[in-house]
Amino acid sequence: MRRGGALVVAAGAALWGTDALFRRGLALDLSAVEVVFWEHLLLAAIAIGLVVPRAGALRGLAARDWIAIAIIGGGSSVAATVLFTQAFKHGDPT
Repeated sequence: MRRGGALVVAAGAALWGTDALFRRGLALDLSAVEVVFWEHLLLAAIAIGLVVPRAGALRGLAARDWIAIAIIGGGSSVAATVLFTQAFKHGDPT
C-alpha cells in the first residue's frame, strides 16, 4: 500500500473511533435516515476526489462488479448504518 493510502486508512480508523460521540447527539435531534443521508453524502463528496484520478481502473469493472458495489456500498452500508444510528435513540447501541 502506498503511503497516501495508509494515511487515508489511518484517518478513517481514527474518525470511526469518534463516531459514537457525534452520532448520539445527531440521532437524538434528527431521524436516523437523515443522519445517514448526510453522512453518506459527505463521504461520497470526499471519495470523489480520491476516485476521479483513478477513473481508468473503474472502466475495467464488469457489470457484476458494479452490482456488487451497489449492493454492498449502497444497500448494506446504508441499512446497517441506519439501524446502528437508530439504536442510539434506545440507549447504548452496544
